Amino acid sequence: MVKPRFQAIEVRALLELVRELNAVPDLDGFRHTVVRALPAVVPSEVTAYNEADARHGRLTIVANPSDDITPRNIGTFERYMHQHPILQYVDRTGDLRPRRISDFLDRRTWHALDLYNEFFRWRRIEHQLTFGLASVPRRRVIIALALNRWQRDFRERGGR
Repeated sequence: MVKPRFQAIEVRALLELVRELNAVPDLDGFRHTVVRALPAVVPSEVTAYNEADARHGRLTIVANPSDDITPRNIGTFERYMHQHPILQYVDRTGDLRPRRISDFLDRRTWHALDLYNEFFRWRRIEHQLTFGLASVPRRRVIIALALNRWQRDFRERGGR
């Protein structure tokens, strides 16, 4: 098995992310810092910190850029979040490892979902990589980071 080699720029970006996150004083600071700094490590057009309550169909989101995060748009996502293949998987298994939407659905199936057509399509998001930070199985709450791209899917090492 070949171990991936990281380029110096990737290592520096990761260390800078860790340094910045270590300096934040609270959860709100963590949320905003991680969505701002993570794209330097794994490039994405939209990066989001999500707290999804699958039991009650509620979502808390901090995104970068944040100009499209409105109560109406969050409500649209909440209405269809039960269709999100990664949320379904994590809710069922508790597995927080990184997953792509393409790990579960082909493009045609993804495009047929109301979730895609009512939320992701209007944001031009075709690809998503999500990894969990925490899960509270009894409450069905999942805390995760989602990296979103318009053009190319994520590869195992982040697509650089």
